Amino acid sequence: MEDADKASKEKIPEDGIDPELKKEEDDEVDTQYREVVSNLPAEVKPRFIALKAISDKREALQEKFTKAVEALELKYEELYKPWDKRRDELVGGTRDPDEEELGALEEYKIPTAEKRSVNLDMDELKNTKGLPGFWLKAMKNNIEIASHIKQHDEPILKFLTNIRVEKEVGDKRKVTFMFDPNEWFTNTELSKEITLDEDDASMCKENVGTEINWNEGKNVTVKTVKKKQKNKKTKATREKIKVTEVESFFNFFKTRNVSENYDDDDKQNEVLAIENDIDMMDEIVESLMPKVLYYYMGLVEEEIEEIGDEDDDANSSDSDSKPKRRKKSKKNSEDAGEAKTETKKECKQQ
Repeated sequence: MEDADKASKEKIPEDGIDPELKKEEDDEVDTQYREVVSNLPAEVKPRFIALKAISDKREALQEKFTKAVEALELKYEELYKPWDKRRDELVGGTRDPDEEELGALEEYKIPTAEKRSVNLDMDELKNTKGLPGFWLKAMKNNIEIASHIKQHDEPILKFLTNIRVEKEVGDKRKVTFMFDPNEWFTNTELSKEITLDEDDASMCKENVGTEINWNEGKNVTVKTVKKKQKNKKTKATREKIKVTEVESFFNFFKTRNVSENYDDDDKQNEVLAIENDIDMMDEIVESLMPKVLYYYMGLVEEEIEEIGDEDDDANSSDSDSKPKRRKKSKKNSEDAGEAKTETKKECKQQ
């Protein structure tokens, strides 16, 4: 049974499309193609038969390419790990740069004619090892991630020591945030794991986060309001406690699940939260981590483009309008000419 499940999973390509469903759709198109070509004039028909044969050969190569890319990506994820470890040691100040890492030292000895300013505390860096606040600064320099970091989150994120990314075959990804001991919670690691459904890429199979063990009175994701109520008849008073959710980066680590028991408003809010989780995961894995040093230095330029339906905008008032989703294009002088295509997935929990 396990072998069968494994074989089934191996058939799922990275785009999450069910191969059986895709085959049925392709077979239907092939049938329509044969019906059309069969009725073409004899003088014309051979060209379309030949073109179909060429198309089939190319499609077979495309399938091999997709599988090869996925295998190559997983291979290189393992090859990255020793270098990530070296980076983490230098950032954390547990060791000094070695001779191999300083091989290009001569290239940096002569200052360039153009001086580009960076927002770094040089006095602090001179008097300490490593790069204090490395991860918080890098995240705040990413516009999408920074939009989720609130003022009350920053003191906690200063204790963030590392971010680890794990990818598996298919559409399963996990990020783990590692923290030094702090006064807010007892966890040393907070994780988020998102898996898209293998049969339907528009559905979330899993959206699982770490339960944060907040210390008393330190939970920044909720606001507690105490109100005293007085009974008109008995004149007795009682204290009513109301807990409401507060915007916070740490809401990302909540496990999400759209239940049929939710009312429409709660369900809509949860669906939106799941979509935000997917966007955040994409941003961390695809943008922040590959260029984290450049983000820390503030060298990644980002452009924000507002997107949405113009008709909807015209018909909506300021009071009931919802935040627009943002589409980003990134530019970096180190990577001129590099193009990247991102496919955003709308994810709804089963």
